[in-house]
Amino acid sequence: MKTLALGFLASLLLVSYCTGFKSCFARKELKQMAKMRMENPCMAPTDRFVQLEVPDGFDSVTPGTVKVKRCDGYCWKKKTGCLPTKTKMIYFNVEARHMDPRQVAQCVPVGVEEHLECGCDCMTKEDSCSERQEFDVKSCSCMCKEELMEECSADKMWSWGRCQCIRANDRV
Repeated sequence: MKTLALGFLASLLLVSYCTGFKSCFARKELKQMAKMRMENPCMAPTDRFVQLEVPDGFDSVTPGTVKVKRCDGYCWKKKTGCLPTKTKMIYFNVEARHMDPRQVAQCVPVGVEEHLECGCDCMTKEDSCSERQEFDVKSCSCMCKEELMEECSADKMWSWGRCQCIRANDRV
């Protein structure tokens, strides 16, 4: 893990040197960022407070927050996040109230997802791709289907943003 942090720092310094780009961060800050990433990897779920959803027909619940296990931490690959790989629903009894003080509060179970295991995974999922796109696991992104580019005639150009052929003066 220490090698990854040092690699991150070295790559930032190399890019800055080679491109002439002056980093927004001083060397000390870059070291602190690398250390933070190394010390907080995506691993086991930790206790976090989460807001409870108010059941339909009610205006508030007590308690409003509960402590459950949630995934958190740093993932080294771009476009990935520390996400749950295994979950379960747990239920808390809450006192649900209406705005009308004449109505009596009720004891109601409210479900909350608890994370059991974590891992680094793509933030974008396959189901977020359009019918003109396919999911690329390596880049964690939706990419235009290359065979669609063949639709372009001589007076049109390919739009990567729209995944379709457009007139040259309609660029986007």
